[in-house]
Amino acid sequence: MFRILWLLISLVAFTYSLLQLADYWEYEEVPSNVEEKFKHNIQATQLTAEIERLIQNDDVDEARYTLELAHHFSYPLDYASYRQRIDKLDTFEHRTKKNITDFVDGFISGKGNNTVAIAGAVGADFTVVGDARDLYKEYQKHQAGQEVDELIITLSGIGIGLTAATIGSGGTAAPVKVGTSVLKLASKTGRLSRRFTQELIIRAEKAFDWNQFIRLSQSASDLRGIKRAASQAFNPRAMKSLSELADQANHIRKLTSTSDAIYLLKYVETADDLRRIEKLASKQGKYTKGIMKFLGKSALRGTKILKRSIELFISLAGLVLSGIFVVYFMFPSTKKKSY
Repeated sequence: MFRILWLLISLVAFTYSLLQLADYWEYEEVPSNVEEKFKHNIQATQLTAEIERLIQNDDVDEARYTLELAHHFSYPLDYASYRQRIDKLDTFEHRTKKNITDFVDGFISGKGNNTVAIAGAVGADFTVVGDARDLYKEYQKHQAGQEVDELIITLSGIGIGLTAATIGSGGTAAPVKVGTSVLKLASKTGRLSRRFTQELIIRAEKAFDWNQFIRLSQSASDLRGIKRAASQAFNPRAMKSLSELADQANHIRKLTSTSDAIYLLKYVETADDLRRIEKLASKQGKYTKGIMKFLGKSALRGTKILKRSIELFISLAGLVLSGIFVVYFMFPSTKKKSY
């Protein structure tokens, strides 16, 4: 009876230790030393070659940014000479003309390859103009029997619904709305990977019912009717999984810039990649784009260590000890004492 009691106690202890071990068998990702990695892998000649290329292409903002990146990492360049050359190109007349043209183009087309054009595209999206325009374009394709862009459809429909929610909530839905616009612009400019695009479609289609929108929009004769149908097809209660990614995209935008966030999304294959870029941006801020441009996804790779190592050791010790007692009481020795 005594042996059975101890056997039961040992079995309970063994089971408990096993469960504890399963709980503690988790890895924690530790980011790599990006500064050290950058200096080790990127030579000064690579930075100067890139600055020269940008100057030759009259890309003043990127040339200035790359020069600042080199200074941030303390590369021995002729900074005064480069600044003088860049300032000579960056005249008031040149910048004003280019900015106006790029902003209007971004606002109308919903696309953009630089900060100003992207600002125009985001401005259009945030005022619902962009979302209604994009959704209406896809609706017309559908009516003509042409292939439609599922991601643009769902994000545009969600954008229309979120604009109304932003107004109704006093602005609390604004971060998700802006993040959704960032994701859509990244898609329109061809910066989203196929894998991440599919991930977004799966999450977004839960919140926007395309089939319901088609039914409701049959009687729509203008953009106002399209917006009304989109609002009715939007389900805010199903936004949780997409909101997480949109929030992260918006946070990256706030830590860097809108154009940088859109650029950085091209490195995203999974939700984990997005989380890692957000973590990198939290530490590196505006230099994140430059780091990713030169290092690629290697900048996101860290090392994994077991979490809660002390608790893990205790659980292992308990598992081994209780296991020994289980074996001892379950299979008692059959040796007889010799006299």
